[in-house]
Amino acid sequence: MKAIYIKKQDGTPPFSHNLVYLSEKIGLELQQNKLELFEEISDYNLEARYPDDKFSFFKRCTKEFTSNKLKQIEEIRKWLLQQIQS
Repeated sequence: MKAIYIKKQDGTPPFSHNLVYLSEKIGLELQQNKLELFEEISDYNLEARYPDDKFSFFKRCTKEFTSNKLKQIEEIRKWLLQQIQS
C-alpha cells in the first residue's frame, strides 16, 4: 500500500498501518468487499498489540478461519501489485 502511495503521490507515505486510511490517501476506489477486508486486516494489527484482544483473536483463529483469510489477503496482495504496475 505504501509503495502505491509513493508511486502516486511521489512522497513519503503517512506513518500509519491503517489500510483504509492509506487507501483514502492514495485515492484508491475500493469495492465494499475490499474495504471491509482492509478494515478487518487493520483491526488484526491493533488487536495483536493488546494482551486481552490478542487472546480473543487467537481463539478465533481456527485452521478454517486462517485459511480463508490468507486466501482473501493473497487476492488483495495480487490486486495491490497490479495497482503498482498500472
